[in-house]
Amino acid sequence: MLQLLSFPGQFAADARTGHGTQLARWVLTFIVGIWLIFAQVSLISLAKIISFIYRGELLSLGGKKWISLHTRALVSGTIYGAGVTLFAAIQADNPGPVILVASITTFTATISVIGYFFRYQVLTPAEDRIN
Repeated sequence: MLQLLSFPGQFAADARTGHGTQLARWVLTFIVGIWLIFAQVSLISLAKIISFIYRGELLSLGGKKWISLHTRALVSGTIYGAGVTLFAAIQADNPGPVILVASITTFTATISVIGYFFRYQVLTPAEDRIN
């Protein structure tokens, strides 16, 4: 819903009020679109992980691959969000968008840390975690 309804409505409002340029709207669409791809990969991999848990096959090779993909997507989204936050902080004259992007990045960083520890617990043998 966010992709289909939010951006066109926001861009139409910006065009009516004269804020921003058409190029800026396309760049913003591209930047946020990439971020949403990371989110979609994370959600799809999470759904697959849940199905592996439900079937009792989480520790199978397929389950481990989805766990790794999920963690990579979360960490990549966090790193990308940190870059977007820094870019927005340098360019912005209004702190609102910077605070919004920084809040989303902080949330994804928290989820990434949880995902990393989940991956570590599942993929590392118990005797290696003890030593």
